[in-house]
Amino acid sequence: MGEHEIEKILDQYGIPKDKKLMLSFGRLEPYKGFDLTIKIGGHLDPKTIITVLIAQPYSQQDPIIGEYRQLMEKYNPKGIFISDYDFNLPHVLLRWHRTKILLVPSLAEPFGLIPEEARLYKNPYLRIVAMNRDGYLEQISDGKDGFLMDLTTVGESSEKINKILSLSNKQANEMADTGFARAIANYNLANNLYQSASKIIEECQRQ
Repeated sequence: MGEHEIEKILDQYGIPKDKKLMLSFGRLEPYKGFDLTIKIGGHLDPKTIITVLIAQPYSQQDPIIGEYRQLMEKYNPKGIFISDYDFNLPHVLLRWHRTKILLVPSLAEPFGLIPEEARLYKNPYLRIVAMNRDGYLEQISDGKDGFLMDLTTVGESSEKINKILSLSNKQANEMADTGFARAIANYNLANNLYQSASKIIEECQRQ
């Protein structure tokens, strides 16, 4: 997908093309911690970086949508909350050169794979910031291929994110390369384990 195509999609959803973006996406559930995305983003300078939250519940009639719209209006009035979207939209933004922060604030996520998924795009401008708990501790080496922090401390987290935004393109690119290599290695490991397990099952069935 080329930059022109990405820009057309951004226009479709009213996402500014001239601002840095902090992105969070996923299922709209309280445990996902998207209220933290809204509040942390509200502490960042909207002239510099805009919060984009892309999340939907199982039903567009779920009252949780209204609750999060109110949170956005209260804590982050310049932020963008999209609850009805094409499922390609998050992946488009993971490619976009102005998406500078991917924020993954889940309060409980033993198997969340968003960081691994994001790394496969090898976006040299993207910094991955995740909650320092559960499965993310296994996926991210803090300061090497992403950042881990207690995102429930909103003010402190926003200060750290400002520092992360000040990283040079060279530093961000090195982290993206490290993360990409890790994601590929993990994929290959999982694939090899799957193939090994399949062979064992086949052998057992023959006996």
